[in-house]
Amino acid sequence: IGFSGTCSKTAFAKHLLKGSTHLAAGLVAAVVLQTEPTLVVTTGVAIGALLPDIDSSTSLVGRYIPVIPSVLKHRTITHTFWLAAVLAVICPPIAVGVMTHLILDVLNPEGLHPFWPVKWKLRIPGISYLMPSGGLVDRLIGAVCWIYVLWTGLCIATQHPLPLLPANRFTIW
Repeated sequence: IGFSGTCSKTAFAKHLLKGSTHLAAGLVAAVVLQTEPTLVVTTGVAIGALLPDIDSSTSLVGRYIPVIPSVLKHRTITHTFWLAAVLAVICPPIAVGVMTHLILDVLNPEGLHPFWPVKWKLRIPGISYLMPSGGLVDRLIGAVCWIYVLWTGLCIATQHPLPLLPANRFTIW
């Protein structure tokens, strides 16, 4: 499946955080926000962390189901607080994943329109330009998140207390 558009695939991809970073950050959120991590909730958060990019032809879903990116323009409805709010009612874990995705995209040079179709763009001036997709900061955030996820998985597998989390912490589930 080829890439279509006015810019090259490489130039377009530089404005998208890597899916692996979104997934790792979603998994960290799933662990941090659960008292006892469950597979169902963690899977929901992971799905939500990847969901907003279904409108991108370079995403995992967009590559295999190209009709979605051809119907939805990237960073429109799938990158909004509207979607997160609807999902919070339908499936809170997926909404949490979507919110982790949106938080990371605010750090990206492209930013996002959280109340699309309102044209107001949300990004962090000065910081946003340090975080192109696949850049040093993106890879660093992804690496730290993956290390934490793997460490947590090892703790769960060996029945040790979860790392860096107090026993009586705030939880949303």
